[in-house]
Amino acid sequence: MSSSHSSPYQKIRQYRQSREELRPFLSPPSPGEQELSTSPRAPRTPRPWGRTSRELSRDLVPPPESGPQFTLTGPSTSPSNASANAEKHHSISATSTSSNNAEPDEPPPWDRSVDVYWTGQTFGPNEQVRNDVRAFQYNSVRLAGESSILSREEAMKRCDESCEEDTPKSPASIGKRALRPPKQRKDVSRKDNCGYTKLPDRVRFMITKLVVESYDSGKAIRLNSPSFFDPIWPVNHAAEGEHYWSTDYFDSLKKVLTLLKGYTSICFAMRVDFMTTLLLTRRFHLILSPFVTENSQPAAVLWMDRFGPVMKWITLEIDMTKLGGHWNPSSAGLDKSKSLERVGKLVEKFAERQLTRHGGTTLQSLVILVRRYYGNRPVVETTDDPSKRPSTTSPNPNTPTNPPAMTPQAVKGVPYCADSHLSILDPIKKLQGMVDTLCIIGASKAYVSQLV
Repeated sequence: MSSSHSSPYQKIRQYRQSREELRPFLSPPSPGEQELSTSPRAPRTPRPWGRTSRELSRDLVPPPESGPQFTLTGPSTSPSNASANAEKHHSISATSTSSNNAEPDEPPPWDRSVDVYWTGQTFGPNEQVRNDVRAFQYNSVRLAGESSILSREEAMKRCDESCEEDTPKSPASIGKRALRPPKQRKDVSRKDNCGYTKLPDRVRFMITKLVVESYDSGKAIRLNSPSFFDPIWPVNHAAEGEHYWSTDYFDSLKKVLTLLKGYTSICFAMRVDFMTTLLLTRRFHLILSPFVTENSQPAAVLWMDRFGPVMKWITLEIDMTKLGGHWNPSSAGLDKSKSLERVGKLVEKFAERQLTRHGGTTLQSLVILVRRYYGNRPVVETTDDPSKRPSTTSPNPNTPTNPPAMTPQAVKGVPYCADSHLSILDPIKKLQGMVDTLCIIGASKAYVSQLV
């Protein structure tokens, strides 16, 4: 062993020696010090920079007793009480906006002055069942083809070349079966020995419908995050642990798919059938706002683009409360920015995807909710404070004072959401003849008559 390297025994000896030198510092504390160290410590105040913005904003929220808390399901206007709510709201706003930075005491009511329900062609019970079975046939074929790895053209090309044997993992065979008409399609499963796939389409639809209905809570399935259901202003923050809306109003998409996972994971054919039945029998709630993108809301954009043409019960909510971003009349100019154009593109994309429905299947129910506030924005006085004006001479008490100057916008009244913004719903006109029942809430009477 070379002298440059120390042996293990030397290392142990050095460690023991250093331990003896540190022994005075490692002695147990005195009884007084021990009692002091074991006493409960005061809770440590967290650092501001170590907390999230949501936690910091909670400290700025006044306690519940300092002001009322409001929920998303607040007052709404109807043709009977629209004027009463508007007068009440403006009287409150006029007294509460003493300065330009004052927030209204109450949020404005939702605009429900127009509620139109239109029904087109109606079907009897037996005819409705036949339409449902036909929709199940065509849409199961569609989902089976879109679930394959290759495109339909590529799948057919490989089928023509060398696809004599139907292998379990062959995406080409799946595409070939998906391209057959519903009456000639024998199987969409990857396993031909599955007895379920040999049942008629009507029987398979009845089986899957009974299973899906057993998990149906009677609520719509939301495709957006909970934050998209909250209003952006007025800033009447809810208390900690409370929300503007309750999760009991909707079912989440993740929860519904988890309940059906035991059936959809059996085989490919059952997955296609259960997904088709789920899309045909449940209502889906979609919110479109300037903040809905593929990255922030993948279910509302990507998932909806893929499975939206199969759905028969859709609620489309257009959120126009986030266009201006504030109650002040000066923020109304923000409505003309790209945010309105962004929502219009989402509506146009939704309409174009609905036009790709197969087999003449229609939307059984389409509900369009325009979320906007009723009435005009509160009047804001734009006067100069005399105390802040530089005065060169002493004020003369005999000189009469001029009344506060009001801007033309404040005198005329600026609406929360102008009726001209409803033009982003024009792509819905392309769905003429494809909707059995249409319900529009929140739009103006003139635009609804033009749309219908």
